[in-house]
Order: sequence, then C-alpha cells, then structure tokens
Amino acid sequence: MAFRLVKIAVKVFMEASFKTKIGMLVGAGLGGVLTYFAGPPILVAMGFTSAGISAGSIGASMMSFASTFGIGGGVIASLQSAGAAGLGIGAFASGASVGSAAGGLIAKKVKTK
Repeated sequence: MAFRLVKIAVKVFMEASFKTKIGMLVGAGLGGVLTYFAGPPILVAMGFTSAGISAGSIGASMMSFASTFGIGGGVIASLQSAGAAGLGIGAFASGASVGSAAGGLIAKKVKTK
C-alpha cells in the first residue's frame, strides 16, 4: 500500500508544474520528518505501547469496536505492532506521500504574481 502511494506520487510529480514540484518536495520532506518524530508519541498517546494496548485508551476502544463488529482488526494489529516495535519504512513512505500530496495541493492554491 505504501509503495503504491509512492508510485502514484512519482507519476503526479513527473506531470506537475515547477511550482507544484517544489511544494511536493517540501511536503514529502515534512511528511517523512513528522512521521519519524511525531508517529511514536502519537501511538503511545493512543495506547499502543510496547507492553500492549493500554486499558481505557483510544486503542482499547478501537479494539473493542473491532471485536464487536468484526472489522478493522488488521488496522489495530498494525498499530500495535508499530507501537511495540517502532515504525517501519512503509510508515515513512506513507508519511512522505501524504506530505507530498498536501504540499502539491497547497502549491497549486498559492497565487503567484
């Protein structure tokens, strides 16, 4: 999934204007950096820790919802894995792809004189 996002971002990048390319590059850098620094604390705050899912946390609520309705178990397992072992390269690629898309959209909206 993450590498599919990267592939789409590269295709869009190749077809974009210079201003949009700059926005996409800046956004990709910021997205990757934010994922690296903000990802682990956010997971811990949600209750996905190295010791398991914390009782009474958002993660516990998500797990309860998943078990009740039988959906989303894979997402919760992935979040718990990332909380326990750290984020993998796919998470950084996803963060960079989302940042690139946001940077490109912002660059397109910015008016130049």
